[in-house]
Amino acid sequence: MEASLKARAHQLLDELPEDASIEDLMHELYELRTVEQGLAASKAGRLTPHEEAKEQVLARLRKSA
Repeated sequence: MEASLKARAHQLLDELPEDASIEDLMHELYELRTVEQGLAASKAGRLTPHEEAKEQVLARLRKSA
């Protein structure tokens, strides 16, 4: 069973160091959301094969050079 948002937020807060800033918290929340979005995309079959992703990145780098 998936943990509730509130439970995940509590866990995240508990894992932060005592001297963490609001920016640290916001960064951790952003990372958590990004991972959740990636997992949801994976479950839905919205994946880009590694070689294709690599080609896309190389094409963008060549275009910007």
